[in-house]
Amino acid sequence: MPETPPRPLPGTAFAMLGLVALCDVSGYELKQFADRSISHFYWSPAKSQVYAELRRLEERGYVSAHEVEQDTRPDKRVYRITGSGRAALREWLEAEAPEEDVTRNPTVLRVFLGQNMAPERLVSQLRQKRDRERNKLAYFQELHGQFSQNDSVDREFFALMTVNAGSTLTSATIRWLEETIREIENRHALPREQRDAKRGIGDNH
Repeated sequence: MPETPPRPLPGTAFAMLGLVALCDVSGYELKQFADRSISHFYWSPAKSQVYAELRRLEERGYVSAHEVEQDTRPDKRVYRITGSGRAALREWLEAEAPEEDVTRNPTVLRVFLGQNMAPERLVSQLRQKRDRERNKLAYFQELHGQFSQNDSVDREFFALMTVNAGSTLTSATIRWLEETIREIENRHALPREQRDAKRGIGDNH
């Protein structure tokens, strides 16, 4: 009986493989790396997911691992991409088209179901979301300054392109939130928030 071919790897596995391709890392370092890079546009893995993907990649021969001694901490297991891993990563990246984006947006869901809740409560939630998005935009602007200083290096250049995507999408989200807040306030004759008057600015900040 012929052997059953292995199941195709999910995109999350290739995301981990791509990060390992950038530098040799331990599982802990890979989790930190993912949180600082791909989490804002693709996936924020749990620690258990990181190690599960690394085991799967090692079983496929896409990464190799070796123990590194540490003086003041327990030894760590460091992963490195293999030649077959690079080939598999390139094949996946150069496929005809990426899989369809799947977006789950609980804020938009709340607006869609907004007739079932108090409008002032919905507006309050949207303001909180807007403030978080403003903080996120400030973070992207900080990253833009860091990466643009050295965008002659391919890694920094392509990272900068993803930061630009994050800035653009976050700015658009902020605009939509501000417009939605105004529309709900006007429709339900809600009092305008006093904080903007105190600060002397409007919602288009």
